[in-house]
Amino acid sequence: MQVLSALVRGGFLVSLLGSFALLMFPLRTCLVELVWGKQLKEAGSPVAKAAKMFEIESEHYSILTYGILISIVATAVLVPDIWAALSIVGDLASTVQAFVVPALIGLALAAGKQFVAGSGQKVLAAADGSSSSGAGLQRVMSVVVLVMGITLFGNGILQRVLV
Repeated sequence: MQVLSALVRGGFLVSLLGSFALLMFPLRTCLVELVWGKQLKEAGSPVAKAAKMFEIESEHYSILTYGILISIVATAVLVPDIWAALSIVGDLASTVQAFVVPALIGLALAAGKQFVAGSGQKVLAAADGSSSSGAGLQRVMSVVVLVMGITLFGNGILQRVLV
């Protein structure tokens, strides 16, 4: 029985080590886009943007990689209970998915924006012939849903912190 337990733990260890290494690249790429996004937009074409991203990542590779690693280890050490961290991530993900993103899409559509796929085909657009009062109501309802989502997220975080 102890051999089986050791094998399962070893399997989890190998899985964790492999997935951690595989997730470091996209996390580093997202961080580059977040911090140096303005420089990447100025690059122009997708090829120039990829070249600029490679240049930035190469220049700051060690700082980004070790910074991410240190923050992950510090979080693992400072958060005493994994369930607290998972519940905070769940609170954030569920409220963003259920409230914030739909509200932001509603606000964009009320402003007359269209969402176009890479092929140039309309993916999402406001209905034609919509009245200005309908757009105003849509804007108000989108703001209400957005505020409700942010409030629910704050409530979830406060419950975790105050308990």
